[in-house]
Amino acid sequence: MFFDIYVKRNLDEFYNYREELNRLLKALKYHKIIVVKGLRRVGKTSLMSVAYHMIENPKVFLDARDFKDPFKLMDRAFMEIYSQIDPTKKIFEVVNVDIGPFTLKLNKSDVSLKEIDKKLSKKAVIFIDEIQELEGLDKLIAFAYDHTKNIVFVISGSEIGVLDKLFLPDKPLFGRLAEVITLNPLSFEKSLNFLRLGFAQEGKEYSETELREVVKNLDGLVGWLTYYGYLRRQYSHKKSLEILKRNAKLLIESELAKFLEKRRGEKIRYLLIIKALKEPKTWSEIKDYLEFKLKKKISNARIHNYIEKLLEFGFIVKDEEKYKLADPLLSLL
Repeated sequence: MFFDIYVKRNLDEFYNYREELNRLLKALKYHKIIVVKGLRRVGKTSLMSVAYHMIENPKVFLDARDFKDPFKLMDRAFMEIYSQIDPTKKIFEVVNVDIGPFTLKLNKSDVSLKEIDKKLSKKAVIFIDEIQELEGLDKLIAFAYDHTKNIVFVISGSEIGVLDKLFLPDKPLFGRLAEVITLNPLSFEKSLNFLRLGFAQEGKEYSETELREVVKNLDGLVGWLTYYGYLRRQYSHKKSLEILKRNAKLLIESELAKFLEKRRGEKIRYLLIIKALKEPKTWSEIKDYLEFKLKKKISNARIHNYIEKLLEFGFIVKDEEKYKLADPLLSLL
C-alpha cells in the first residue's frame, strides 16, 4: 500500500521512479559503484530496497547510521556475503579475511578478499544507505573496487554535496567510475496522482481541494505525502496536516541541529538564511536580507560559503536563478 510508512520492498508498493529503478537494475550488470542521490524523504531508501528484493544475487543491505566505524560495517557486509556463497559458513563464526589494508573477521581460517571474489558465480551487491554518516568508508570501498571483479556497491546519501565530494581528486574514490542516479521530488500532478491512487487503495473518498492543499504544503517529497496518507486513515484532513507538521518540525529541527553543531558561531546566520527562503530569493536578495537583519556588512565570500554549505547538506536547492528551501516544512522553524 502506498500509505504504509515502512520502507517499500515490493514493486507494487513503489510509486513512480520506475525509470530510475530500471537504471539501477541495469547498472548492476556493468558498474561496480552505483550512487543514488536525492533530498531527504524523496524515496532513495525505498528505491534501493525494492531493487534489493528484486535481485537474486548474494546481497546485503546496511545503513551506515547503524555502525560506529567503517570496519564494523565492512565486517558485517562480507560476513553476510560469505555466508551466502558458502552455506557451510555461518555469519556468527569468527575468521580473519585479509582485505589488504585491514582484516575482516569472517570464519575459522584465513581467506582473502580475492578468494571471496573468485567464489562468486554472480555479482555480490552491497547496498549502503546514508554513506556520508560513516567517515572512512570510502577508502574501504575504493580498495574493494580495485581488487575485485564481482563486488558491486550501491550507495546513497541525502547530503548531496557531501556525497559528490567523495569522488573529488583528494578522495579515495577519485577516478573510480560510478553510475549516478538522482531522484527528484514528484511534480505537482504526480504528487496529486500519488495521493489519488493511495486513497483508491484504501477505499476512501477524497476531496481534490484537500489534495491540492496537501501538495502545496508538502511539495513532491513522497515521504511526507505518504505520512499524510497514513494519518488520514485515522484523522480528518485538517488534523492530519496538523500532526504531520508538528512531528515534521521536531524531525527537521533535529536534522538542522546536527548540521549547526559544528557551526555554532554562525548558527544565527544559517537560521536567518533559512527564514529568508520562506520565499525563493536570488543570491543578492539573501545577502541584503542577512545584512539588514544583522545590521552589518557581510563579505561576498562568507555569503557564498553559507549558501554552498546549505546546498551541500541538502537544506536548500537552486531553481534557475533563485534559491529555495529543499523541504517546504523547513519554513516551520
